[in-house]
Order: sequence, then structure tokens, then C-alpha cells
Amino acid sequence: MALDERASGDLKEPPRAADPGPNLGPTETIPLTTTAALAPAGAPNLSARERETVEALEELDPHLAGLYRLGLELSSRVADPGVGYLIAHAGREIGLGVVRLLSDVAPAFTETEIEQVAGNESYRADIAVMLGVPPEHPSVTIWFRTQRTLVGAAHFRLPAPSPDAVRDAFRQLSGLLFGRVAPYFSTHAELASLLAVPEPTPDQLMRVRELLLRPVQRHYFFSRLEHLAWLQPLAEAGYFRAPDLVVDSRGFRRPRPWPEGEFLIRVAGADPKIVVELLLAIPHGNQNPIVWDVVSRAALALPVTESRLLVAPLTHAIRGDSTGSLLAHRLIDLTRAIAGAGDPSAFEIAECLLWMADGPPPRIQEVASPVSVEGGGDQHIENE
Repeated sequence: MALDERASGDLKEPPRAADPGPNLGPTETIPLTTTAALAPAGAPNLSARERETVEALEELDPHLAGLYRLGLELSSRVADPGVGYLIAHAGREIGLGVVRLLSDVAPAFTETEIEQVAGNESYRADIAVMLGVPPEHPSVTIWFRTQRTLVGAAHFRLPAPSPDAVRDAFRQLSGLLFGRVAPYFSTHAELASLLAVPEPTPDQLMRVRELLLRPVQRHYFFSRLEHLAWLQPLAEAGYFRAPDLVVDSRGFRRPRPWPEGEFLIRVAGADPKIVVELLLAIPHGNQNPIVWDVVSRAALALPVTESRLLVAPLTHAIRGDSTGSLLAHRLIDLTRAIAGAGDPSAFEIAECLLWMADGPPPRIQEVASPVSVEGGGDQHIENE
């Protein structure tokens, strides 16, 4: 059921006689508001992160900010019977509302990306639109899993949802909201402090994942990250999947940036094995020139024993697309480096360069049928 449909119900209950309940004295009453229930302390003090999140949500919609405050207030009582449902429902509505309000411009996805979305995970596409990344991107995954936990705990069931799971999911949502809607320079400051960490802890890795929800944040972080110890955990989280180009709403081919690849170039010499494994995982049919530029630059930074492994995918990509002219000078340098080590794979690159010199590579159609995502992708979560 859609949000608007849920909000349109006008269900009324007949008035019931007041029931003071057990163990209440003649002058005691049951508190009727969250603030009263928390007396005398009142609402909890918000952290700097939470304050900035509230302010950003206020600009989107005051009701979302109110739900967020309510979830924070109730979190201290999550173990009380029934409170977990209220926290989960507040988080569910916040997540759905933010995705809806920030998804006014829908980027195109490739057909392969659409096909990879599981039938019971169609809401990934909505989140991907909001974040401007492919549906299988790790930023989409962490948001989707958090939302799924809250959705699963929002309605009565037996056994009741775990209070710890609900509390942790709402905290996770709070961190994701900060990364997506808080002022950029606040997230920038946190990323700057994390860039100085030589070896991340699981908590620090999670903080980074919460902060890398906008393109400008990803560009800032991966264009400056230097510490090798970040490579393995980020790879395991899926951050180095290379994006293909897409066809935009006007039918034009549009390359997508790959800031994560810049980090691979910088650490290629320090851990060539992992870097080569990640680059060899790129489908040969990927037509994004930005991706193959990263691969060629990484090949130049790798020892010849590893760079030679990238010759086949590079030459395949060049022969299959119009990317070659953009990479010609890098391929010349790579040929020289590999030939200097006496490796015969240099002849493969030289042959490819001669093929390019004999005539222009076959033109790729500049205008294609746009890829679209049909509506209704949020039904899986909203209807639960």
C-alpha cells in the first residue's frame, strides 16, 4: 500500500472509559506523551550529528523530522513491550519518505543492472535512484538491508522482533541519514579524519560506508585515500565494482565516474595481487572509457608480472569500442614497459596499436534507446 493510501484512512474507535490500570494511586495517571513518559529528564539530548540530521529533515519535511525525533526518544525504552514496533515503524516511514523526496531525477540503469536486481529486492532500484548509483552498489545494499530490518519489525508478529535488532537498525538509519542529508562540510570533516586512519576498525569502516552516499563524498574520499589497509575491507564490501556507461533519458551514452579506481591506481604497486584480481573482474563488455583509463593507468603502476595479465582485457575493450583513441598514449607507455621486461605480451598491444593506426575503430551508435525503470519498484517494502 502506498504512503498516501495509508495516510488517507479515517478509522475511528468509540471512546472508552478511563482505566487507571494496576498499581496506580488515586492521583496517578498514565503519561500520554513520549516527553511525559520520559519525565523528569524529558527528551534526550541530541548529538551534533543528530541535530544536523534533524535540521536537514526539517527542510525536507517537518513530519520526517518529527518521526526521527520520536524514534530517538523511544530508543532508550526499546526493551519495553510494544516500543520496538513504534521505533521500527518510525524508521520505516523515514526511510521511505527520504527515498521518495530525494528521487525526483531518475538516472538510467543498464539492462544488466536491472536484470541483476532480485525479484524480492525491487526497492533497490528506488534507493539507487536516490543515491545516483547502480542497484548493486554497496551504498544501496546497506540502505536496503537497514530498511528491510525496520519493515520486518514494524508490524505485530510472533515472536516479537528483537529489541537490540530494532535499536541497531534505527541507529544505522540515523547514520545513513546523516551521510545523505546533512550539510556536506559536516560529512567532509568526518571523512577527513577517517582518511588519517592507517588501519580501520569495523566501526570506522561502517562510518565510512554511512558517509559515502553522495558522489562528491566518494570522489573526495577515494581521490585522497592512501592507506593500503583499507583495500581489503572495502573490496569485501563491494566498492570496486566498475560501473558501465548508461544511456540517459535523451538516449545519449553517458560514462559514469569511478572514483574508487583512483585508489586502486595508488596502491597497485603495494598490493598488486588484489588490485589485479579486482581489475580482472571487470566484464570485457564494459564500455565505460573512464573504467578502461583506470585499468591502463593501474597497469603502468603494476609490476610487469601482473600488468601483462591486463593486456587481454585492455585490447579486447579497445577493439570493441571507440575507447582506443583515448588510451593510445598510455598503451604506448605500457608496450614500452612490458617489452623492456622481455615479455611477449607487448606484441599484443603493439598489434592493437597498429590496428588502430590502420583506420578508426568502428563507430559506436551515439544515440540508443534509453533504458528506463518502470514505476512500482517500492511495492515490495511498502506492502509488507
